Amino acid sequence: MKILLGLPEYPPYTIGGGGAVYQNLVKQYQQLGHEVVVIYGYFPTRRWNEKIKITIEKGITYYQVPEIPIPSFLPYLKIRLPCNLHSIRQLNAIINKEKVEIAHLHGYGFIFIDILAYLLQNKHLPYVFTIHGWPQRQKQSNVIVKIIWYLYEKILAKKTLFRAIKVTTVSQFLKSQLPKPIQTKTSVIPNGFDPQKYPANLVGFDIRRRYALPPEEIIFLSLGRIAYLKGLQLVMNKLPELRKKLSLTYLIAGEDEGYKNELLKLRQKLKLESTVKFIGQLDEVTKNYFLSQADVVAIPSLSEGFSLVALEAMYYRKLILYGQSPAVRELIKDYSKKISLVEKNLVSKINQTMRMSTNFDQKKFNWPVIAREYVKVLRDSQIIK
Repeated sequence: MKILLGLPEYPPYTIGGGGAVYQNLVKQYQQLGHEVVVIYGYFPTRRWNEKIKITIEKGITYYQVPEIPIPSFLPYLKIRLPCNLHSIRQLNAIINKEKVEIAHLHGYGFIFIDILAYLLQNKHLPYVFTIHGWPQRQKQSNVIVKIIWYLYEKILAKKTLFRAIKVTTVSQFLKSQLPKPIQTKTSVIPNGFDPQKYPANLVGFDIRRRYALPPEEIIFLSLGRIAYLKGLQLVMNKLPELRKKLSLTYLIAGEDEGYKNELLKLRQKLKLESTVKFIGQLDEVTKNYFLSQADVVAIPSLSEGFSLVALEAMYYRKLILYGQSPAVRELIKDYSKKISLVEKNLVSKINQTMRMSTNFDQKKFNWPVIAREYVKVLRDSQIIK
């Protein structure tokens, strides 16, 4: 098959864990013998009239499509805005030129993806639509933002969903949130995991030495975007109680999406300046050092579609402190080294669970297996067409 992969982002221009997912999917499709064309949204745009950039690497053509510039005061709109008008005209020509047989689009709530879906439908090209999560409004959203979202969903997002010939979600929870008619054409395929990117024995970087932490200090770590819905404030509110009996440091790594100032105020209010440290966004190698050396990985999200951090934490056999997200609970349900953030006697549970041994069955998250599942869905979609 010749597959068009339509993506809201692609490395190195990413803001979350999706970049690794997309890279692996491109690689696996090619290894399975399929021809791949990648069209992705580019959000660090500086000018309104930027043109699509084309690169070819290892036999794969990549089209980098500039989205309209992001207002600096709305950082959470990254990768969610439309491409410029010049790019839309170019996309029409690109689709005609590439002569793909099937498209695989990713991401609900991305205007660029909606535009791509519309262009494909006008050319009677079928597409499979993969949902990685539901966009969530910031806590601060006002009435105007809510009205805009309602209109956008009604006019664009829902149409992209209903026009897909097949739909996949990365968790059963996400599937359960879909309209009933969509659920009948939806398959659940989790995101994959590449253990080669997570060496078991990492040497040369000691985070205890970097932050002058004694051997008995318990290191809590959270990875991801700094946003209200990541639930970091829930962990921070627990820290005064935990510090009465535990010597701990809480490291928060990730890019700010407009919520860091609120967390800084909370840190000051709770007198946690020496306990909570914001360490910025980490590259892949450095992230592995932190994951391998942390004692507790906190994933307190209020809402997630999937959690790559949870997979990484399970791979390193870390104690997972989890929040209320159903998708995260679904993912870690068979992993024994975990504690709910609302657990009673949290201190004693942490002490009991932190050093226990556990197993992680990573076979179900093997990328070649997952890619073959997607290929089956794509082939079935061709038959339906």
